[in-house]
Amino acid sequence: MSEKRQEEESRRSTTAEDVTIPDPPRLPSGDYSYTVELVGSMQHQLGKLTQAVESLTAQSREHGDELKKLSQALHTAKTLVKVLGGLLLLICGFIAWTVNTYIAARLLP
Repeated sequence: MSEKRQEEESRRSTTAEDVTIPDPPRLPSGDYSYTVELVGSMQHQLGKLTQAVESLTAQSREHGDELKKLSQALHTAKTLVKVLGGLLLLICGFIAWTVNTYIAARLLP
């Protein structure tokens, strides 16, 4: 008999009548100044963030232009070194040929 009683009690405890429904949360009154202040603050921070991103984008473009100029200057310097090296080689070759011709003509009759 005690088993039936426990079964009935367990059924009673789970019925919808015994469940207490909490009161719904109270809605705030018509004063939303704090919410408006938070939204305004978020918009302000978002504006700052947007400005920072635009600034970084502009700086990135400037750095890209500077790197391009530096690359061109380096290419020019390498080309100049090659041309001067070639001219120096030609001059040295001419001097060596002249000395060789002089030695061959004067010292070896």
